[in-house]
Amino acid sequence: MSQHATVAPIAGKWGITQAIGTELAEKSTTQDCLLINDKGKRVYRLSALSGPLAQGYRFSSSVLGDVQGKAGREEKGGGWAWASAQCPQGEPTALFTAASTRLGEEDRVKVSADFERAMLKAFGSDIAALHGCGKPALP
Repeated sequence: MSQHATVAPIAGKWGITQAIGTELAEKSTTQDCLLINDKGKRVYRLSALSGPLAQGYRFSSSVLGDVQGKAGREEKGGGWAWASAQCPQGEPTALFTAASTRLGEEDRVKVSADFERAMLKAFGSDIAALHGCGKPALP
């Protein structure tokens, strides 16, 4: 059973009914997946960055979203988590993020830490393997 198949039934708990993503491509340094709710609104964005893009994001993370260490999660309000995977010698560590699209504080989707971890694992594992990287370190 794929990682995606184990996450999909749980997603419904938060009204997430659809995932729309870019096609997996070995040479691509970025991949995205948008999670859509039952009202057709984008509620979460999963992103994968590898190579120089991952390295550049880490250098500018204080502006874009904090990604200190191998993995973590915004504990106060949720809606932001990250994971990383060690890549082959000489390649920067791959970075995977899960971010609420923050439609507004009152209608923002807030998922559990376990579900954010499951999303990062499902999304990151396939992409890490495609790039020859190890399994993602999860928050």
